[in-house]
Amino acid sequence: MNVGVASCKLLGGSAKLLRQVPIAAASPQLLGLAFHPTTGRLLVIDFGPVLAGASARILDVDPNTGASSIFMTTTGGGGLDAVTVDGVGNVYGSESFQGIIWK
Repeated sequence: MNVGVASCKLLGGSAKLLRQVPIAAASPQLLGLAFHPTTGRLLVIDFGPVLAGASARILDVDPNTGASSIFMTTTGGGGLDAVTVDGVGNVYGSESFQGIIWK
């Protein structure tokens, strides 16, 4: 698995690139993202481990530094394809191929 090459781009008005933050220990196969309403952290699905035969995961990313840690992993053969957070901070990952919503 290729790690350390993913990045998050912050865009301003008229889609002007304001800054680009490399995401540590992430594969280039990033999917859905959401901001956590209470922590302000960025939650990002990293699909790369699934392609390498490992568990799906959501990374907890500091949007200022790009430092990341594993927020959640799932079991099974499918990969996560969406992440969302409800109003009280519960995080949900959707695995549509298996019809599972992880909390």
